[in-house]
Amino acid sequence: MTVKLKSRKTESLSTAFHEAGHAVVAVVLCMPFKLLSIKPDKDFLGKLRHWSPCANPGIQSVKDINRHARNSIMVAFAGLPAERLFNPNANEAAALTDEENVLHISKEYGVLPRYFEYFGDEYHLRYLERLRKQAKKLVVEHSCKVELLAKELQRRIEMTQDEVLSFLDPFL
Repeated sequence: MTVKLKSRKTESLSTAFHEAGHAVVAVVLCMPFKLLSIKPDKDFLGKLRHWSPCANPGIQSVKDINRHARNSIMVAFAGLPAERLFNPNANEAAALTDEENVLHISKEYGVLPRYFEYFGDEYHLRYLERLRKQAKKLVVEHSCKVELLAKELQRRIEMTQDEVLSFLDPFL
């Protein structure tokens, strides 16, 4: 019984770090979001609900859509490196949905390198890898904020963007 409880708490904190990574990178990149949650549902252990590039009320132009989509990819890539701050051995399977989202965003909104032959070619994958490295760099630079937010999220379970910004404000 104690072992199960401990593993649930560990899983919850691991999920909190993962989701906090998404949220902190979203904040750093000025990406609006609706809800940060580690309340499990039938599909996910946690989530960051954010605006799609076309639904974001701040989007004014095609250039804005592309920037928002590129930043959305970096937000998606931020989960696993943040989770690894807590658990260095975090399984990459934890980020499979994030990877699927990245490919969807890249294809749907044309987040592609200037020169490429086809979707998923080596140039495209190298471009996505650069965005992954940028996301990881942001997570590392803001690791203290990720940790603080993860612990607060584990306490609260769900937070709106305003609550996240209010909590992080003293640290920004």
